[in-house]
This record gives sequence, structure tokens and C-alpha cells, in this order.
Amino acid sequence: MGGTALTRRRVLGALGGVGAAALGVAATTGASADDEWNAVGSPTGNAINDVTHTSGMAHAVGSSGLVLRRVAGEWSIHTDEGAGRSKTLEACDTTRGGDRLWFCGASGTVGALDVESGEVTSHSKPIEAGNGFTDVAVAGSVGGERVYLASSSGTVVVGHHGKKGMTWTKRDTGASDTVTAVDFHTRERGHAVTNGSAVYRTTDGGATWEWVGIEDAQVPLKDVSSGARHVYVAGGAGRVFRLDCRCRRWTPFKAGSVTISAFERTADRLLGAGGSGNVVEPSDTGYTLYGTATGNHLNGVAIGEEYEPDVVVGDSGAILERRV
Repeated sequence: MGGTALTRRRVLGALGGVGAAALGVAATTGASADDEWNAVGSPTGNAINDVTHTSGMAHAVGSSGLVLRRVAGEWSIHTDEGAGRSKTLEACDTTRGGDRLWFCGASGTVGALDVESGEVTSHSKPIEAGNGFTDVAVAGSVGGERVYLASSSGTVVVGHHGKKGMTWTKRDTGASDTVTAVDFHTRERGHAVTNGSAVYRTTDGGATWEWVGIEDAQVPLKDVSSGARHVYVAGGAGRVFRLDCRCRRWTPFKAGSVTISAFERTADRLLGAGGSGNVVEPSDTGYTLYGTATGNHLNGVAIGEEYEPDVVVGDSGAILERRV
């Protein structure tokens, strides 16, 4: 599941550069983009679960506390201890400007990495919460950020950065299932999804949550992209759902048959990734689902801009890049 325009699932507005047909009809499948996506050297053979662009770099997180960084086109291991606990890390996001990376994972692991210095600070088990965290969303700049942690207990833990450091509060979404992803398009407004096909909305910084769908979705929901006009949700069986916020109407799409595990959207682009090394993007006639140079499950995506490549990461240390 940040504060910059390109961090995971961050929304700057409606998906203006993508035609309505691309988001409203069945997908075409079978296209190949192996010549666009290139497998790059990976410093690990372990699962990589998420990736995001940071200030002048990119960072990724994965199993056993793994934190990777990309500098001058090369990936290396920054640390394999995470927040000092070597627990699997599930997700990462950054503050506005990409100067601080927040990550979370198993057994209540939470950490913050200063991108410039490389120093890692542990915030593990906030409010003594030892449940696993599945996703993180960050709003605001370093020193004033707000951190939202999706929990396997059906709650969202909210962190506020103040003069005395971070303070944490656990908020009940009303879900009885694991909250699988969370995303905010302002400091106060965001959405969370569950593996029980539910979507919740908050307009007060996570203090209260309202159920907003999805009726008859019948698939676990894996990721969410929150926006003022539209909300996009990715799920199992190749499903994509779009919420038109003004009329509160959900529209279902099918982008193939594999689970879409990761989703990112900017003002004019959308990129998803999931099972069997497949990547999902909209086209003029629908969604295009295509294979890449790996057959590994893909877990995280980061959309690039200018000199930054698009990046997807996945199981067995898979890292693929595509020049924008």
C-alpha cells in the first residue's frame, strides 16, 4: 500500500490520461511485454513484497526483515534485520518528498528509515499491538507525517508525529476480517479493504470508518487506490472494481484470471501486478494482462517518472524494471 506522487497506491486525482473504455470493459489478454520489462540483478533469492520510489532512489522490503535499495541503477541489501527483528516485512511507503521510508510486517514490526543517512528507527508493536501489519500508508512530510497501519486484526493503527515523537491509536474499522490494504489521498481521507470483500472509508483521519461496499464482490480484496473522485480496488480472480464517489456506484471489471496483488495509480497511469508474473495495465479497448520475464508471483509495483523506471517485485527475489 505515501506522501510523494509516485509512492505505492498514491492518488493525485482521477485517472485522466486513461480512456473510459480502458476502465470500463473486459480486458484483452495474451499480449507480451517481455521486451519492455527487463529482469535485473537481485541481491536476494527471498520474496520481495513491496517497492516504492524514494528521494533519488528506490527501496523494497521483503522476507526476514529484508530492506533493499536501488542506487545508480543497482540493487543492494541495505539491511536484513528490518527494524532490528528480522521479521518479514509486507509493505512500505514514504513521506512527501520521499525522505523517510516507513515499513511494516509480521509480529507488529514497524520501522522508519532515513533515506539520506540510512538509519533505521524501530516503532515495533505500537500500543503493544503484536498483530501482523499488512500495509502502510503515509501522509505528510518528515516530522509531521501521519502513518496508517493495516492490521490482521481488522483494525487500522494511526500514528501521529509530534514534538515528542510518534503517538499511536488503534481504530476499529468494523471489519471482522484482515485489513489487507490502506490508502489515503489526503491526511484525513482514505480507504481500507479486507480479504472479506469489504471497503471502508474515513474522512476524519481514521477516527471513524464507514462501510461503502462491495456488494457481491465474492473475492478477497488485495489493494486499494484512494481518490477524491474515484477509488480503485484490486482483488482475486483478476477482478478490478471502480467506485464513482459522487454517486457511490461500484463498477466491476475483469482483467484476466490471476489474482492482482498490487496496484498503483498516478494522475494519468495505472499499473497492477500479481500471479504468475503477470502485469495489468489499461489500454484503449480495455485492460491488458500480459506476462513478463518471470513466472514468479509479483507482490509490489512502483510507477516511475522521468529518469525513474517502473519497477515490479515478487517472489524468489524477482525484480523487473521498465523505462518510462
